[in-house]
Amino acid sequence: MTGKPAGGSPSLHVLFLSRLVPGKGLITAIQAFAILQRNAPAACMTIAGDGSERQAAESLVEKTGIRGVRFLGHVEGEAKERAFGEATLFLLTSESEGMPTSVIEAMAHALPVVTSAVGGLKDFFQHGTMGFMTSSRDPRDFADLMIRLSNDAELLSRMSAFNYAYARENFAASKAADRLNRIYDDIVRQDRLKKAGSRWHAFRRWRMERRIRRADESQLQELHEQYLNAGGAQERWERLRRERREL
Repeated sequence: MTGKPAGGSPSLHVLFLSRLVPGKGLITAIQAFAILQRNAPAACMTIAGDGSERQAAESLVEKTGIRGVRFLGHVEGEAKERAFGEATLFLLTSESEGMPTSVIEAMAHALPVVTSAVGGLKDFFQHGTMGFMTSSRDPRDFADLMIRLSNDAELLSRMSAFNYAYARENFAASKAADRLNRIYDDIVRQDRLKKAGSRWHAFRRWRMERRIRRADESQLQELHEQYLNAGGAQERWERLRRERREL
């Protein structure tokens, strides 16, 4: 596990790391960063990940003339470590999550976190100590929280040190993250089984199966999650994928 030394800079380097698909709040994150940059001109932003919303996000950055934003695409291994190592703040603007492992990774890299109040984060995240959490979907609210950290190097450093120590003590890096994910997956699986028998979910699955057969590869990951949430079985999903390839 790596960490940053205490004593951060008020010039923020914001990291957004996620699949770039609907529901992850990518456009919200960019809009929030644009507001931050008007107050902190030296701030910069790295967007790591790939998906169907990347092109729209790149167009937004270009059209609005937002400076200091770079798109890395999908990262793993050393490239992922480098992205965390260069950042001073992690931003999560997702509309829904289970247990976002990216936040745990960010804390393990001594990053303060500005996050949506989603999923398992609400069970342990300490607002004002680990960073800031908001239920808002307004980019201005995310920006205001980042501006507070940009204006307070001491607070940024204190949160950085706390998150690094907390992650070392409570998460033991990836093993604890995997354990939390398994617990959450069990809860979600039980919920799906309860929903699976309803007429509404049966109709939704039927409509989604038609979409799956017609979808291109870039859409399938998102459809997979939606299909399972509607009570669809993994075995049925795999059969649909095979049928789709044979068309």
